[in-house]
Amino acid sequence: MRRMLYRCTTSTRLRQPSKTPTYAPIVAAELVYQLDEWYYHLPACLRFDRSTEFNSNTVPSSPHTEFLRTQFYSCRTGVYWPAAYEAIRDSESTDHVDPAVDMFLHSYAGFMKSAAWSVRLCQPSQWVVYAAIFPMTLAVQKTLSVPYLRKHGPPDLDHCFHLARRTFKEIEGQNASLDYLGELLNEKLGAAENWVNRQE
Repeated sequence: MRRMLYRCTTSTRLRQPSKTPTYAPIVAAELVYQLDEWYYHLPACLRFDRSTEFNSNTVPSSPHTEFLRTQFYSCRTGVYWPAAYEAIRDSESTDHVDPAVDMFLHSYAGFMKSAAWSVRLCQPSQWVVYAAIFPMTLAVQKTLSVPYLRKHGPPDLDHCFHLARRTFKEIEGQNASLDYLGELLNEKLGAAENWVNRQE
């Protein structure tokens, strides 16, 4: 899984002649295939529900399983991030990018629902999970700032943003660096909400 996490943001190719990094669907498909193979080789006692529709209010049966689920969705989110980045950069709909952006947003929803429990249950890995929540949430917020991309993703992304804020609130006062990230996250999400409200 650690090697997968290192590779997950490499689903790009260089667009000629400008050599601009662009989303590479074939590379992304291979990385997702490897991730699925990893999942199928988990022992039954560690295998988790891969649906992003799972109830984030249900207490997980095992902290180990929940941490693995968090890592799984972290990896999937990273695989599809290059597509979201390309969509943000170009601000135009394309047949090969749009479905991947949708997968990016659904993967983030699965990640955030799982991460909200992992930070409570997996104390040794808590800081690592917080460090992932921050950039992923801002990446999703930036993706949704592109008008045509707001129709993508699951309907509960607002709930996921609430979970992100709540997880930082729960650890407030215990770690100065995480306090700073939490404050910055609140500031960025609040500014984005105000901007969207003005547009509507």
